[in-house]
Amino acid sequence: MIGQWLRTNLGCYVGNAATVRDFRVQLRGNRAILLWGFYLLVLIGFTMIVYSSNSDGSQTSIVNAQQSLRSFYQSIMILLAVMINLISPALTAGSIVMERQRRSLDLVFSAPVTAKYYLVGKMLSSYRYVWMLLVLSLPITSACVVLGGATWSDVISAYIILSFNALIYTAMALLLSTLSRQPVAAIIWSYFAAIAYSIATATISGSAAVMGMSGMSRTLEAPFIITINPYFVVQAAPTFTKIYGYDVPNWLLGGLFAILFSKIMVLAAGSAMAGFAAKETKSLRIHGLIYSFLGAALLAYSVSPAISMVRSATMRGPGSTVTATGWDSGMDLMFGWLLGFLVILVPFLSCYGSDTERKYWADGLAKIRNLLIGSPSGGLPYILLMILAVYGGIALVHTQFGMSSPSLAILFWSLSFWAFMWSLGRFSSSFNLGLRAARSLHFTLMMALVALPVPFFTAMGAFSSSNSGIWDIYILRPLIGSEDNRPIAWVYGLMMLAGTLVVTYIAETNASRKGVLQRYAS
Repeated sequence: MIGQWLRTNLGCYVGNAATVRDFRVQLRGNRAILLWGFYLLVLIGFTMIVYSSNSDGSQTSIVNAQQSLRSFYQSIMILLAVMINLISPALTAGSIVMERQRRSLDLVFSAPVTAKYYLVGKMLSSYRYVWMLLVLSLPITSACVVLGGATWSDVISAYIILSFNALIYTAMALLLSTLSRQPVAAIIWSYFAAIAYSIATATISGSAAVMGMSGMSRTLEAPFIITINPYFVVQAAPTFTKIYGYDVPNWLLGGLFAILFSKIMVLAAGSAMAGFAAKETKSLRIHGLIYSFLGAALLAYSVSPAISMVRSATMRGPGSTVTATGWDSGMDLMFGWLLGFLVILVPFLSCYGSDTERKYWADGLAKIRNLLIGSPSGGLPYILLMILAVYGGIALVHTQFGMSSPSLAILFWSLSFWAFMWSLGRFSSSFNLGLRAARSLHFTLMMALVALPVPFFTAMGAFSSSNSGIWDIYILRPLIGSEDNRPIAWVYGLMMLAGTLVVTYIAETNASRKGVLQRYAS
């Protein structure tokens, strides 16, 4: 049994037929040679321009020369990061949607081929092409080593980090290619997702880089999350994370993150291609809960030691005004904002429609027994369970460091807030507009409540003061400010809970009046 499982999974990654086929297509004709030649011309031209600007020919000190060479190396690696960001999504964005347009997917799955086997093959073919581009750039980066701007250890670690980021972009594009109906839409959404991911991770990685270079730690120790953005590759390459007294290279932890991230993307793509109550959907939901717990724990573990050190040094320092309540409030804010990824998931978990396959039909309001099969009735229990998994991951790590867990007030508010967002999905679906239209309307309603008030309140100067004002009516008020927001979190949680009941009642009444629920029940 175990041997068969190992052979099956190994066959997905070694000698995958889809990978072999795509590799032959990619290297057919002169197209690949021309693209590689253009790619090298861009690298060489950029290298010559940067090197000429850094060396003015005048006499300079050894220190300044070393800084110029280091800057030269960093410019080359940033260019490679840009290339990775541009090329990786394009390689995979049209892979599945074009097969669907050619009506060849039915032919593929008529053979003894699983969705996992096929999707992994598509992803590996694109990932291998990225590695070919990185290998082609070795003569450029080797010049940095010869000149003294970097070491081979820096270059190899940086290449590994870049390749792992390319794997993340490739996996996201693969999922979006599965969900899209047109190749152009798949490409556009893939680039949009890559840009959004880069911006979000740049903020996180930038904070990690500052933490690693701060006065409290003048070594190369830094949170591993610095590796999840390709534009911080130079800073991330030599860093490590200390785990139980051992210095673990951050590129290794970043690679683990990339592999797990890619796995969840492949599972999501497989679930999108599978039918009602498929094993791919059950596996996706189980992995989602496990990843939520482990991801929250890993993030908390990355930042908790530094926070604990700063907290202890600050609270014991003379004249300090920092209180335990203030730090605990910061933990509440971290937990609340960490759940922001649910903005993308909730429309897929709450909306239903009559214009698509059976797994998206309305099958009740909320049923725990349907939590793993992917039907709309399992959406609310799954959302609440995922929130509890994130809370449990943070609480577990904070307990080890002697820090308090996020408060029950912010947990109650989070459960009520996302239940309210789920009810908006039911409301959007009750008009029987179709699944895609319902998800679009749901996302629009969420953005109207969350994003639109920000410019209005900012223009009025509401966020510049902690005093009571118009920003008290903002739906995310418990997650804003450094003061203790626990009392207001209880109040807003009760308000969100009441809003959930009201909107859900309106949605079910509207769906019943339009005959949507009766149609599905029949």
